[in-house]
Amino acid sequence: MKNKAYLSIIIPTLNRYTDLQNTIQYLINQTFSNYEILIIDQSELHDFQSLSQIEHRVKHIHKPNFKSASKARNLGIQEAKGDLLLFLDDDIIIDDTEYLTRVVSNFNSEIHGVVGPILDAKSPKFRYERHKWSYNKNWGWLFFPRTYGYSCRVKDGGAGNLAVRRKCAIAVGGMNENYEKGAHREESDFNMRYTQKYGDYLYDKDCYILHIGAVEGGVRTWNKLPQKYLKAQHHFDGGVYFIMKNVKLKHYLPHFLSFFMFYFYHKEFLKNPKHLFIALLRLVKAYFNARKMLKKKQTRVQLG
Repeated sequence: MKNKAYLSIIIPTLNRYTDLQNTIQYLINQTFSNYEILIIDQSELHDFQSLSQIEHRVKHIHKPNFKSASKARNLGIQEAKGDLLLFLDDDIIIDDTEYLTRVVSNFNSEIHGVVGPILDAKSPKFRYERHKWSYNKNWGWLFFPRTYGYSCRVKDGGAGNLAVRRKCAIAVGGMNENYEKGAHREESDFNMRYTQKYGDYLYDKDCYILHIGAVEGGVRTWNKLPQKYLKAQHHFDGGVYFIMKNVKLKHYLPHFLSFFMFYFYHKEFLKNPKHLFIALLRLVKAYFNARKMLKKKQTRVQLG
């Protein structure tokens, strides 16, 4: 696609004002300039004037009542003026000034979505090996490394570095707002619907970003315990809901294995049996919460 395509960059944010300012500055430094930045701010307090002074292409939308990454992204989809959408996190580093150019240039008649690696800013290393399970056409995406060092086609990608066509995102209903806060698998639910209709994404190793993973703000706002290995209730809810909603019975085994690795495969549980008990209670609660979520109608994004 020609680099004249208009790009809408959608960034949900919650209590990360300094990180957000830095992220916007990295975008300003890009050689590609045909874009707008939509900040969906879920913080109680905000500084709209300062954000606007940073860059005139910033549109600040203050929604303190949202507290939902999926709902914020859906609002961004509705408000966007661009044919292409780029979802980013609010706490990233972009050290390549050609990043946006690379993302936009990847779109053509066969490519309707682009995923880039999300590297740890503290140790930005690519991984050049894949587990053999990651090649399975039905559930291999569960085991695909998001720091893979080679370009390929994929069915999933993190919403912290994901580009799609706006009309296609709307056609599949946008993000599923039944995933509360920043629940696990919220982007996978969207990606599954998107790639089933429009084909696999292009995973471009050169479209990488560095993720800071700020210890405060964002989805971590809702985890009352500081231990990273003990996932918050909404993450358990999202993981169970995704399986019950989307996965065929014959594919349950790899999904449950991936589930176990994400929620329970951590040596710290052996040192803190109490936390393991809490995790198991959250799993039981998640089953009942997921059943309620399945009965709720999914909010669909409408063409604006």
